[in-house]
Amino acid sequence: MHRKGETVKLLRKGYSKKRVIIAFMFIIIFTAALQYCVRNILFEHMVIYNSTVRGIKRGIINKDEKSKILIIPEGVKSIGTSAFIDNTDIEEVVLPESLVSIEDYAFAGCTGLKRIKFPQGLKKIGSFSFFGCESLEDIVFPNSLEYLIGGSFAGCVNLKKVDFSESKTYIGLWTFKNCTSLKEVQLSKNSKEIQDEAFYNCTSLEKIYIPFNTQTIGSRAFMDCKNLKEVVLNREDILLGAEAFINTLWLSKLPTDDGYKYFSNILMEYEGNERKVTVKDGIKSIAGGAFFDSPTLEEVVLPESLTVIGESAFSCCQKLSYIDIPDNVELMGNNVFEACDSLERIVLPDKLRSLPQYSFHQCKNLKEVVLGSDLKDILDGSFGECENLRSINLNDKTRYIGDGAFEGCKKLTDIGDSSGVSFVGYNALDDTPWYSSQEEVGGCKYVGNVLIECLDKKKTDIKLKEGTTMIGDLAFEGTKIYSLDFAKGIKIIGDRAFENCSNLSFAVIPDGVQYLGYDVFSSCKNLREIYVPESVERVQVEVFGNGIFDNYKNIAVPNHLSGMFIYRGKARIKYY
Repeated sequence: MHRKGETVKLLRKGYSKKRVIIAFMFIIIFTAALQYCVRNILFEHMVIYNSTVRGIKRGIINKDEKSKILIIPEGVKSIGTSAFIDNTDIEEVVLPESLVSIEDYAFAGCTGLKRIKFPQGLKKIGSFSFFGCESLEDIVFPNSLEYLIGGSFAGCVNLKKVDFSESKTYIGLWTFKNCTSLKEVQLSKNSKEIQDEAFYNCTSLEKIYIPFNTQTIGSRAFMDCKNLKEVVLNREDILLGAEAFINTLWLSKLPTDDGYKYFSNILMEYEGNERKVTVKDGIKSIAGGAFFDSPTLEEVVLPESLTVIGESAFSCCQKLSYIDIPDNVELMGNNVFEACDSLERIVLPDKLRSLPQYSFHQCKNLKEVVLGSDLKDILDGSFGECENLRSINLNDKTRYIGDGAFEGCKKLTDIGDSSGVSFVGYNALDDTPWYSSQEEVGGCKYVGNVLIECLDKKKTDIKLKEGTTMIGDLAFEGTKIYSLDFAKGIKIIGDRAFENCSNLSFAVIPDGVQYLGYDVFSSCKNLREIYVPESVERVQVEVFGNGIFDNYKNIAVPNHLSGMFIYRGKARIKYY
């Protein structure tokens, strides 16, 4: 800025008024041009790190630019989480042939997006990646696609057609929820699963052809598809979730026979009020919720032809005291017998290899359970709050016990043979006499080959039991250990396993570990360096926490984990 009287002095020194005005105008124009150029450079600077598009520096696309086409350059393998979120200017996206994954929320809220062609080689479309893209009208998925994760196209209200005919993917949770214009869906013959609420409230959908290879349709998958009048199910042993087709024309028009509603050899609903029911011979599947909350039901006789029982099929039948599950049943949905207060004894068939979540949760009078000889997995909450359960017969084939599987079983004193167990979830056996009676090994408690907790908080060096395969959730919480110098064999490190380990300053995760849970080093205030080995195949999204309170400086991560996790902290992420 010039001082008062400076212009007068310049004129007195021989500068003409005209020359001064020209000089000032030049400065103004030059400054404006510089700002425009800088702004364009900043807005057009696409950030690509380790073959992943992270976004565009200082904005998404320059608002002044006429072009509405976003071109992702060849060589990019991944479009990162929230990379182009809420950019309303994009109308078309050109993707490179090198692209393998589109991560969560990548294009969410891009309301102007009309055209996108997915390249062959694309394997994953992340959760809510195109959520609310209101201008999209049709989509064709490549045959390479394997993962279409929750809510990826939910709320795309003008989407009219989707074509999976060449893809191998399952259809994830909420994938097309509230796509109210969706009228044509062509599923792949290789599609194995349609998850919960995948097509919820697709009010324009009139017909759906379910291929033979589709084994599972989740709860409320087609709920409120009010104009759906034709459904083709190509297999009778399909696992149908609760309310999968509720509020559809198709279900409402199925005939009712003495309180039973059948489709082929699938029992869809029961609307009677008998104390004893006998399901007719030939039925292969009972749909989810078929007998849900039947207030008078006391006894059920099932046919030997039955192979599948759907989610919540008998849950909340509080008077149900007797049911004999046939030997041929090999698949059940979640919550099948939850809150059946009068059940006292259950025998599970040998063909059942996995007991789903909350199968017998809150069966308060259940005392005796006989597991099948081939049962491998007992999932989350399966017997939680079964307060009168006294014993259960695990065998050497049992591998997995999920979160809260036996939590609150206050009379459980015997679980059988746990020697083969390699995974135990959080609070799996809390409040059970059996767990309380287990002896310590080197200051730690184990279930099978899983370290559940370190009881000696003052120990600085831990020697694990030979054969240990997992460090459970919160296992070393508040201990004084200095390093993770564990023997080989550990494959899983659970959620917050080393929370508040204040002596840790350098954490080298042992080679051989394959999975890392949520916020593994939560509140380790002195931890600065973390090294993740190449053996790690999967991590929780916030494996290093939210980054708000940590003091990490450097985190070394193998290249193949890029895009699998979110970290917002100050540490330098080094891929190798």
